Amino acid sequence: MNRAKIEDTLLAMRVPAGIKGFTYIADAIQIFDERGTNIGITKELYPAIAKKNSTTPSRAERAIRHAFERVRSYGGNPEIVNHYIGMDNCENSSSLKMLYIRIKQDCGESEKKERVEETSNQETETSITALEIRKIIRQELRMFLDELNVVQT
Repeated sequence: MNRAKIEDTLLAMRVPAGIKGFTYIADAIQIFDERGTNIGITKELYPAIAKKNSTTPSRAERAIRHAFERVRSYGGNPEIVNHYIGMDNCENSSSLKMLYIRIKQDCGESEKKERVEETSNQETETSITALEIRKIIRQELRMFLDELNVVQT
């Protein structure tokens, strides 16, 4: 999964980019993308994040919880926050998994849009080609009819 897409989503939710939780959440989403969401949160996820960022698993957990609290309580965009992590279940594991699923869905939708646009462009190119063929056929037909008139006269 693209790190920039993850960070854009966190910024849209108004997670402050300067807090450690921002980086740790992005790391968690990438780990989910690599290993799946069935990994143990406290036994595998937090230690992996901690190792990557030279901290302890408990500090990683706390920083993530703080980041989620900030967006839920202190001015995150409520519609976007509700869409990506929900406002009710405030557990880190649920929030992280929901965020991962939503970002993955968003990536799938943007890929579908790209495919539709690509198909539309191909159809347009085909339509232009068809018009050119018709034009050529008309020109050839006119030339043939002109030659036929000359021969008959």
